[in-house]
Amino acid sequence: MYNKPYAILIISHKSKNQLERIISFFENSLFEVYIHLDKTADFKLSDIKGEFRPLINQLPCSWGEYNVTLATFSLLEKAFNDGKKYFFLISGEDFPIKSKEYLHEFVKENILNDFFNVIPLSEALNDSRLINFKNRFRFVHIPKRSPSNFLEKIKFSFFYRFKKLQIKYDFLKFSIPRNIYVGVNWFNLSRDTVEKLLIGFKGNFLLRQRLKICLSSEEILPHTLFWIIHNPQTWINDSLRFAKWKERKANPEYLDKSDVDDLLKSPALFARKFNDISVIDYLEGKLLRIN
Repeated sequence: MYNKPYAILIISHKSKNQLERIISFFENSLFEVYIHLDKTADFKLSDIKGEFRPLINQLPCSWGEYNVTLATFSLLEKAFNDGKKYFFLISGEDFPIKSKEYLHEFVKENILNDFFNVIPLSEALNDSRLINFKNRFRFVHIPKRSPSNFLEKIKFSFFYRFKKLQIKYDFLKFSIPRNIYVGVNWFNLSRDTVEKLLIGFKGNFLLRQRLKICLSSEEILPHTLFWIIHNPQTWINDSLRFAKWKERKANPEYLDKSDVDDLLKSPALFARKFNDISVIDYLEGKLLRIN
């Protein structure tokens, strides 16, 4: 039985087989897997094979919504309370592109360091991939899913009408506050930083309430809180994730076998996104030959 002092935190919404491959990869390692499964997924936690720690309180999660932020902090809190010493956040569509042995050594050498892509909002607005970011922040967000109860229906109706007015009248658009930071969701964080983030999350009520109603919470709240508490001496502004982007697209492309050689040359630890198990088979085969 392995002592597992480090945490792999996974936010998943589909692809049970792929999720099981991630779990399998980290068997017999120093990493314990924690999973938040989207409440609307087409499979259940009990369907997932392998050893992992589930978040029992499942939330419906859509890209950019506040529930993704809640799921992230719930995963952090659970792993932190279990005494984990280092924390990686990935999605269920990611996969490691370094061996377990490499990841073990990485954590040993960087146990006090944080790898997190964080930039000022003003800088992000110059990125063509984030051309619609300002609107996601300035307008109230209308969830795509149907309201689940009477109070949610009232809230949905109010927000729907209010957004119509925002579109028509500029003075109703939300202003963008200063000292806001943004970036990719995924990170590799030390225990000391996670402790401070959890305290900051609970203590910043006004920031939480503001970001609940816009389509950008997961890309702003953790980053802004991190900026407040981070130590510049132990922060590397790189989440060490490989992704393939097309200009003016907000989401990365799915990876295929033709990308694998580039993945393996990359200094990144994980790659995203995958949707083909045969590509993961091919990648794992290459990793085994390297090691």
